[in-house]
Amino acid sequence: MASPSQYRLLHGKGQSSLSLPAGSYIYSLCQSGIDALAAISSDNSLRRFDRETLKVLPNGVFANIHPGNGGGVTCVCEVDPVVAEGKSLVATSGRDGTVKLWDARDKRRDAVLTATSAKAAPITALTCGPGPCTIVAGTEFVASQSSVICWDIRSPGQPCLQYVESHNDDITEVINSIRFSHSFHTPNFFPFPFYMLVPGFCGWSASPQGI
Repeated sequence: MASPSQYRLLHGKGQSSLSLPAGSYIYSLCQSGIDALAAISSDNSLRRFDRETLKVLPNGVFANIHPGNGGGVTCVCEVDPVVAEGKSLVATSGRDGTVKLWDARDKRRDAVLTATSAKAAPITALTCGPGPCTIVAGTEFVASQSSVICWDIRSPGQPCLQYVESHNDDITEVINSIRFSHSFHTPNFFPFPFYMLVPGFCGWSASPQGI
């Protein structure tokens, strides 16, 4: 058994309410650029704040981002900076069945991109990656199916991939990762990327999918 001296204790450096309304709480956090973090909360907002001071940044509040009947924000993730082509983009998903991209430098407070799931099924899981499918979302179990939907932000009008019959419950997590394999058909074993999507759902199961 490890002795207490082997553990590194963490000490809080500060705290902030991020100017949230009374009774609101934070759902999730993600990186947003080099010096900032983004948070989604129960008041249906997205907030960007300084990671050192924990102060909300100027023009850092995006309010009522997923409105409508049964609406509300569910997930947040940072879009890969390479894919974003220099922009500071954050993706959110909602119970309204949409994925939206927000540009931290855009003062209009409007989403710069909106994509919608099939049948507007509530989105319960979201991830962003550097592969051909920039954004991957998982949906709630609706009408006897839940879906894993992949979009390329360069052409978001239609999903680039969609898995419909691979799950029988709400999808609670998706992981979009890259693993490098080797081609044994070339003398130099040239590495090529293999994209692996791993969605998980209620019931403690996971279903890897190649992209």
